[in-house]
Amino acid sequence: MGMRSLLLAVALAPLLPAQDILHYRFESGGGRRFLNHAAGSGLAPTEGRLVGLAPQDPWTDGRFGGGYHPPTDQGRFDYQIDTGWDGWVQGSFTIAFFLRQSRPFSGSTPLFGNGNNFRFEVLSSGPGLFLMNGRRQFQTQTDLVQAAATGWTHVAVTCLDGVNADYLYFYVNGQLDSRHVFDDTVQTSRGLDRDLHVGGSGIPSTSTAGVESSYDLDEFLIRHGHSTLSEVQALASAPLATDSRYGAGCNGIGNRGGFLDHALATERPILGNPAYKWLVQGFPASIYSVLVGSHRASFQGQPLPFDLAAIDSSFAGCLLDTAADVTTLTGTLDFAGNDTIPVPVPADPAFEGLSLFAQAALLHPPSTTFLLSNGLAVSIGL
Repeated sequence: MGMRSLLLAVALAPLLPAQDILHYRFESGGGRRFLNHAAGSGLAPTEGRLVGLAPQDPWTDGRFGGGYHPPTDQGRFDYQIDTGWDGWVQGSFTIAFFLRQSRPFSGSTPLFGNGNNFRFEVLSSGPGLFLMNGRRQFQTQTDLVQAAATGWTHVAVTCLDGVNADYLYFYVNGQLDSRHVFDDTVQTSRGLDRDLHVGGSGIPSTSTAGVESSYDLDEFLIRHGHSTLSEVQALASAPLATDSRYGAGCNGIGNRGGFLDHALATERPILGNPAYKWLVQGFPASIYSVLVGSHRASFQGQPLPFDLAAIDSSFAGCLLDTAADVTTLTGTLDFAGNDTIPVPVPADPAFEGLSLFAQAALLHPPSTTFLLSNGLAVSIGL
């Protein structure tokens, strides 16, 4: 999607149902890539990336599953997540996330932003969250420094696009914190190289003062549409159930690799859902194996994504992108080139927040070489 189309889609957002733009689950074991579980909307890239060679991996235990721990050594811009998204939201919107203090700071520390134009910070002097949008500034009443010093704290900011005025609502742990009159545009681009950055301010700097964040983050979400109190409380209490396509497999070399996705757009990997299924597509009568992994950082000691050119040069650009360390599901496509796989989700709360990464390997006789589909990231939630 070109920039003009992107901005048009965003500008029309008040006329459309709620739609997620960015949703980072921060699954540990993702290397230094951050899967956007809202990429199906087409409004933001599939992945964010940690720019630069950070001195340590950016992972920690999250509120649900893994979480993001901002690396640091000299406070440089290089160690923030570049989301690749430089659009804006206009009208009603929701921004939600969990935060937990990971190291001490003084003054202020950024959470995310695109530089001086738009950013969220936490002030050490209290009371807590600080939003700067152009020349307008808003704060929470809750002391987030104290709250997040002892564990994960959920924050949501929603804008309701009203007839005579727009209202900005702050929520902390599912409870209303404050309400403000607001202009209805959060602009995350200044027409320059100003992608939204997470885990920092988005300001290039060689300073050591407050450039990277002092807070771990989890379940980072930006959504078109105002979330109600009950919806905010749901975000604060449980992870969202998501399944998202990622990677190209062998499709980057002529769309030969097949296709893997959920079978029904209305079904999601909700805890206790017995009807959840996957759809495999490819050449008719192909034999397939769906490789299911617990992460996508490495495969048998090789970093992912792994180019099959290392095995056969004719498959240069054909990428394996799952650890394939959980299970393998096998079957045969029908004469229309389709098959569905039941993947019932247990009702056991121990599965809440679990993430899996699947990729189909397909063999179409008389060929003796497997080809790979796109990947499918599945996160169990509510």
